Amino acid sequence: MAGFWKKLYRNSTQEVLQQIDEQIISQNGDDPGEINNQQKGLCVGQQSPKVVVIQNELIVVDPGSKDLLTEKRELKEKCKLKKKKEKDEEVNFQVVEGKEVSEEEPQLVPMAGYPLETYKLTSTDGYILTVFRLPNMNYSHSNGYSVFIQHGILSNGANFVTLGNVSLVYLLWDAGYDVWIGNFRGTYYSQDHVNLTVYDKEYWDHSIDEMATIDMPLTMDFISKTTGKRGNIYYIGHSLGTTIALMYAAEYPEESAQHVRMFVFMAPAYTLSNMISPYKQIVPFVPLVWKIATDFDLYRLLGQSQPLRAIAQIFCLESPVLIQLCAQLHNLFYGPTTGVGSEKVPVYYNIVPGGTALKVLAQAADLVANHFRKFDYGVKNFEKYGTLKPPPYDITKIKAPCYIMYGMNDWVAGKKDAINLYNTLSPEARYGIREINDGDFNHLDFVYGRHAKQFVYDRIINLFDTFPNKT
Repeated sequence: MAGFWKKLYRNSTQEVLQQIDEQIISQNGDDPGEINNQQKGLCVGQQSPKVVVIQNELIVVDPGSKDLLTEKRELKEKCKLKKKKEKDEEVNFQVVEGKEVSEEEPQLVPMAGYPLETYKLTSTDGYILTVFRLPNMNYSHSNGYSVFIQHGILSNGANFVTLGNVSLVYLLWDAGYDVWIGNFRGTYYSQDHVNLTVYDKEYWDHSIDEMATIDMPLTMDFISKTTGKRGNIYYIGHSLGTTIALMYAAEYPEESAQHVRMFVFMAPAYTLSNMISPYKQIVPFVPLVWKIATDFDLYRLLGQSQPLRAIAQIFCLESPVLIQLCAQLHNLFYGPTTGVGSEKVPVYYNIVPGGTALKVLAQAADLVANHFRKFDYGVKNFEKYGTLKPPPYDITKIKAPCYIMYGMNDWVAGKKDAINLYNTLSPEARYGIREINDGDFNHLDFVYGRHAKQFVYDRIINLFDTFPNKT
């Protein structure tokens, strides 16, 4: 598993080494030209055309040198040797409720100089969820508050460390917050079960409902008990991570308000009837896909994240031309302009597509049909719910403050749907709404955009720091 996290930047580095006029970039995303103790164990480099740094060794690479290719080959070999050494030296991290975990854990966070803990939570229906934590309660700069971050669909918690030292999790930790990162059931880090495996169709027999009404209460309660501070959690969700939060808070308004001080929704996915993305044209075919999957036992078609990523990488990472083409395709689906550079495409396809259940995709498609309700079982609804149609999630019951952020060029969860969400919330829950009006900001920019810190992360931290009654 540790190798997966290191792989986040591997493809980017390989591409750089193949092109003479490109710079060697830092694999942990540090600011250009900055070399510090946090880079231990990484094959990193200054963003300079002449200097490359491997650990503490400086190597001069002159673009005009006749021996540049030789120098690059030597650099590449040193990177390979150093990565082999890292693999040999990998150690386990802590902690399943204080017990050791036998498997290797992600190395990117501790390599960046931050503490990391890993927890395994078992749900009432047997799913084992992985939650990462950057503990901060015992540090002098701690402010005593926790932040929980939840990723979107077909992704995982690695999303939030892809921007190097300006990644959301690091900025929050530096600001004094105890940071927790969730991973949905069925995704790369949460594929275990007490009785089932990902090869069992029963494993994939879950929808967004279980994630919102079983997994989220479990996670919020666990964080409160672990930190010993109830009501001190700030929740940040992106896309489907906001859907889960809305359903959880609507289903358990009192309980959620006791755990969560504030919900922050980045690119919220409530009802998405105003979606511009071509995804909207796919929605009518979802029932057919669901029927085929049911008839032919293809429940885990999208659950096997590694094969799907391998296929995507074949089409998108084979050459700079294909990388640029895939970047343009992202814009077609997520928004016409973006601050996500083509250099992030390799990073993106080392995370996405991640595992998920077809029922999750089907219920997400229901949002585009202007429904915010429990899973639609069709003719079996009455057997399941006692009604002919699935019961809706009533978000007017939400009590905790909610703050909404949407991008002006987001073609998935845009302005009209964000405003509709804000207006549907009760006055008690409406804390604020902000449009990210940078011309290059779409659905993915909240996670991968080069301007995410300036337009989103800094504002969120300021929002938390100035929240009423904070002591």
